[in-house]
Amino acid sequence: MNSGAAMAVSDAVAKKEKVPFIVWISKSERITGEKGHRYVFSTGENTAMAGKAGGVALSKKPYIKYWIGGDDYEYGHAIADSAWRNLKKLKPEVKMIGKSWWKPGEPDLVPYITAILGAKPDAVIFCTGGRSMTNIMKAVKATGMATKVPIWIHTATDHAVLKPLGMEAPEGVLGTMDYHFYYPETAANREFVKKFKAAYGSAPGFPAFHGYNTANFIAEAFRKAGSVDKEKFIDALEGLKITSPVGQIEIRKCDHQVVYPMYLGVTKKSAKYGVVISTDIVTLTGDEVMPTCEEIKKARKK
Repeated sequence: MNSGAAMAVSDAVAKKEKVPFIVWISKSERITGEKGHRYVFSTGENTAMAGKAGGVALSKKPYIKYWIGGDDYEYGHAIADSAWRNLKKLKPEVKMIGKSWWKPGEPDLVPYITAILGAKPDAVIFCTGGRSMTNIMKAVKATGMATKVPIWIHTATDHAVLKPLGMEAPEGVLGTMDYHFYYPETAANREFVKKFKAAYGSAPGFPAFHGYNTANFIAEAFRKAGSVDKEKFIDALEGLKITSPVGQIEIRKCDHQVVYPMYLGVTKKSAKYGVVISTDIVTLTGDEVMPTCEEIKKARKK
């Protein structure tokens, strides 16, 4: 379910009918932020977290002139707004010299890239999701864009995005993600990967990671509540902590948003795994990328 649909369900069904609604792949920060309420939860990273991570990474680079391009729907605009807001806060001298928006899933993005390269930005922020991720990565590869201008795309380093492209995925793209099957190299993550491969024959990407955590949060909340009563279930889920493949994670009580670390990295071919992976990984803790509870309160009062 995309972010726009998730917000519609959250408002029209969950909030009005008082039914718990857990999103695990819809990423707009507005779901648990500005539009959040008692009955909606998110067990996936959101655009506030991803944008903060991207902003932190780009603020440390020498780039000044930026171009933003992406999917013309809720997620695309949300990740663009978050990345730019955070980058501008950390590095006020940056300038946006242009924007490009296209329909989600638009098959040929090469004309957009050609126009962007013609504008000669110092760096490009792409705000694509879902089916558009394969298209933008193919276009970046076909045009050699990553060798001409620095690029940041949230989820560019995700295995679910890179696997279908094999060794033809572009190298040198800066990306952020909340899960990699090869990182962190902990016993819990290795065990999760081992069991997933045994069940499905391939390594997990972030959808599997989110789904696994969601199921565990639900099960643990019901155990804690000792009842199937929905209000007791919600009370139990607020502030709940579980052990995940990346360590202990929590659903914050103030906004019902899961707290994940974010991993910054650059795409590079891996002979070990036979696919392009994230390298030179830098970890940002949940506290470093999450909006504060006070910021959530202010957003909901607008």
